Amino acid sequence: MSQSSAPVKRRARGEVTRNLILEATLSLIAKQGIRAVTHRAVAAEAEVQLSLTTYYFKDINELIAKAFTHYCERGRPELNDVWVRVDEVLNRHKARELRSKQLRIQVCNELVELGKEYILGQIRENADSLCVEQIFFADTSLSDNLRELVNEHRAHLFAPMEAMCAKFNRHDPHIDATILLDTILSFEYASVGRPMDDARQAELDALLKRLFGWILGIHQYR
Repeated sequence: MSQSSAPVKRRARGEVTRNLILEATLSLIAKQGIRAVTHRAVAAEAEVQLSLTTYYFKDINELIAKAFTHYCERGRPELNDVWVRVDEVLNRHKARELRSKQLRIQVCNELVELGKEYILGQIRENADSLCVEQIFFADTSLSDNLRELVNEHRAHLFAPMEAMCAKFNRHDPHIDATILLDTILSFEYASVGRPMDDARQAELDALLKRLFGWILGIHQYR
């Protein structure tokens, strides 16, 4: 019993150490940028032996890529949950019912509340993650492999937005989705390190009402 369980325990410890190194890499990127990532710096950040970082990730570019993938996978369940809730709001009504402006205003209000809940949660609880995302999106010197991972992440953010916009705009939903995604990301990045006081929350509320109002065809909605 003890002999068969030993390899399992070693694998479990190894996975914990590996994740610790990945989290330390992300923390380092959030604070100092991608160029600050070295095996030695990550070991210091993770408070592990240098040999462990080189054991799990011999190549520094591999470490950075795995850290970014870890970041994406870590935030995916929460994001997917938001879109499940958005779909519940939209699928509650038939297409012909949504021709009613009053109903679209109601739907808009529900989407605004869902958006506010998610965005405020990201700003308050995941500021480091927002820093990491912004750094990867903005870095012009990424390797081809890493650039592909970053583009895949953006596509994952974009796809459900485009699908939502397509319910109300058959001609160019990608334009509405691009405006929505870029505006939300810009607000999140600009809010890192700033207090989300009543005025800032009111700004977010107005921003989302304008965005969703446009998407749902309530152009004059405030």
